[in-house]
Amino acid sequence: GGLASVAQSSPHAMDGWELAFSTAPAFQRRGAATMLGRWLLDQLTSRGGRQAYIYCAPKNIAMRGLARKLGFELHIEDGEVVANPGQTFTNQYRIRHKDGHWLWFEAAARTLSPHGPEEGLIANARDITERIAAAQRLREQDEQFRRIIENAADFVMTCDATGALTYVGPSSLRMLGFRPEELLGTRPGDLLHPDDVAQTERDLTWVCEHPSEPVTSTFRIRHKDGSYRVFENVGRTISNTSAKDGIIAFGRDVTDRVRADEALARAKEEAERANRAKSEFLSRMSHELRTPLNSILGFAQLAARGDLPPQQAKGTQHILKAGRHLLQLINEVLEISR
Repeated sequence: GGLASVAQSSPHAMDGWELAFSTAPAFQRRGAATMLGRWLLDQLTSRGGRQAYIYCAPKNIAMRGLARKLGFELHIEDGEVVANPGQTFTNQYRIRHKDGHWLWFEAAARTLSPHGPEEGLIANARDITERIAAAQRLREQDEQFRRIIENAADFVMTCDATGALTYVGPSSLRMLGFRPEELLGTRPGDLLHPDDVAQTERDLTWVCEHPSEPVTSTFRIRHKDGSYRVFENVGRTISNTSAKDGIIAFGRDVTDRVRADEALARAKEEAERANRAKSEFLSRMSHELRTPLNSILGFAQLAARGDLPPQQAKGTQHILKAGRHLLQLINEVLEISR
């Protein structure tokens, strides 16, 4: 009677409605009285050692399809509520719908009186199934992204605007010999080759001044064994508007590629040098050959103009013919050498 009136007039209640429902002895164990929605327990209303569930908002019963029979376990530490009158305690629990599926609820409970539980206990409960499901989806996405990052072949890191590393992926151990925790807090000057520090810091400043725009940097970074590896790094701000959330970067070890490029460049340079030497040799030799040949041809032509015996005239013509042929070959060599 009196407590039901209190419940119906309570600002915590909705759609005042009395409902008698016997439960296990209240406030002694988990899973005392249960409902879907708002409820009130009366410790004084005892029926053979059992407590009466004296109030429930019908809106909450109807929306869960429970009708009259309520028999679900409510996981609230009633003992804590009773032992601490006037204080509010919250808890999350699962409760079965009439159709068999489970819902997540969040309940806040306290005694009606700040002095003790004698006047009863009141609680508010709300359906948080969608929130729990959304949080679970978010955790699954975070876990998926974490697995992607941790299994990436590249060197993954984040840093603040000063370049201090705030996160380092597990690939650092394989690529640089350092465990991730050994690299946290390090800055460019700690590991990069001294000749590469200034340019890397300029790239970092540029990234901070141009949020969301990526920049590619190439630098030498020290391995734990003391050697230097060449990294190609692509970084950008995490936020699209500023660098306050930090900078994320993906680094790839391109040492082998750089060494191959350097070897190719050396081979090309050596080939070009050999080709220049060959051309130089051919040009010099052709000039050295053409000078005496011109003298031979000149004297042969003078001899041919004179009155020579038939046998000598014939030999002179052979000299001129062979000399002109040789001169043509020398000119072709000169042309090729150019």
